[in-house]
Amino acid sequence: MARGAISFLTETMEKSEGKLLPLAHCYKLVDLYIKWISAHQFKDKAFIDAIVKNANCPLDRQVLERLNECYSLALPIFKPSMGHIHNQNTYNLCQELIAEFSQQCGGSRLLFDYWTWRRGNG
Repeated sequence: MARGAISFLTETMEKSEGKLLPLAHCYKLVDLYIKWISAHQFKDKAFIDAIVKNANCPLDRQVLERLNECYSLALPIFKPSMGHIHNQNTYNLCQELIAEFSQQCGGSRLLFDYWTWRRGNG
């Protein structure tokens, strides 16, 4: 589903603005929408549980900084930001690292985002 939404966002942006929406921004839009859904009360609790368990983490500066801290500053970038997500492989690697860390703590990628998010980006 996410890849179809990403294709739609990129094609729409290119048609309307004449330029592509960067990959990181496409994924963040989709991932934030899914996060928004997870915050709502639905009658089917299994639906929300599945989202929390399987959704990706929206990648931004706060998430990438915390990810780097969790891995003892092992990421080879200084002051990581969304702009460092240049391609699909980088996005996938970040999601895999978040999943590995989160699962060891009994969480998920989406819960990692809730854990790292701070009002005012700080």
